[in-house]
Formats: sequence, structure tokens, C-alpha cells
Amino acid sequence: MKRILTAVMITCLAATVAFAQQEEQKQLTVDVAPMLSVPVGDLSDVAGLGFGAEVIVNYPVMDKLVATGAIGYLYHLEKNNATYSAIPIMVGAKYYFVPGVFAGAELGIHRWSWEVDTGFFGTVSSSSNELTITPQIGYELGKFAVTGQYVISGDLSYVAARVSFPVWSK
Repeated sequence: MKRILTAVMITCLAATVAFAQQEEQKQLTVDVAPMLSVPVGDLSDVAGLGFGAEVIVNYPVMDKLVATGAIGYLYHLEKNNATYSAIPIMVGAKYYFVPGVFAGAELGIHRWSWEVDTGFFGTVSSSSNELTITPQIGYELGKFAVTGQYVISGDLSYVAARVSFPVWSK
């Protein structure tokens, strides 16, 4: 009877440790990600190099699948007397093929604002909301993640690189 009781206790202890490790992996994290972007297509005619940052929320939903949400600000340098900026609001997921290597996609909107100095007529500005899709691929280096993205936002597109690091987890 003592052997059975000991075996049951060891099994329960092992199950508790395994469950605790599983729960440890399912942590909500908040990352900050400085980013650099290069406009392509029509955007490259009117906007220069872009830089900004995003706040990213990650939540593991399955063993290799992580749900994501992000909000940020992106500013493109002046080109041809015009400046562009965007506020991306995105949700998506990333899938880990092997430890550290992931691919994913995000869907959301970009709130674009632009300003053009016309010279004689002064400054003209406007803004619009554009449906956005962002395929991405990345690699985790310890606590840091390097992500490459191709952002398609209406008629405006850019290639971006970001390096994210955790600032909070629960």
C-alpha cells in the first residue's frame, strides 16, 4: 500500500510540475519594437525612409501558435515637399516552425496622414484609413525578436524591419 501511495504521490508531483511548466509558457507579454521602413511602389515616389515604434501584445494560444496585437506610429522623412505618417492598428498570429523561427500575418488598418508644401498655395494636408495586411517572418534571439514585414496598406506599401523586446509579462 505504501508503494502505491508513493507512486501516486510521485505521479501527482510530476503532473503538477509539468502543468506548471505548461502554464509558464502561456504568458501574456507586451513588447516594444523600434522599426525602420523603406517605402516601395507608389509610396516610394512621395515618402522617404520611415522610422517609428510599435507596442506588441503576444498571447500563446497553442503550442506553436501565438496571437498578436499591435499599435504604433511610423513617420516617413520628407520627399518632394511631402511627409507621410501612419498609425498602424493590427491583429494577427505567428506560427513557430522550429524553436526561434516564425512566420505570421497581421490584419488591420493604417491611419495615414500626409502633408504637402505646395509653395505658393501653402500647405495641404489630409488623412485616410486603409485596410492593411502584413505578412512577416522572424527569428528570436533570446528575449529579442527580429521581424521582417511587407506591409500592404491600400495603394501604399513598405518593407519594414523591427526588433522587439519584452517590457512586461504575466
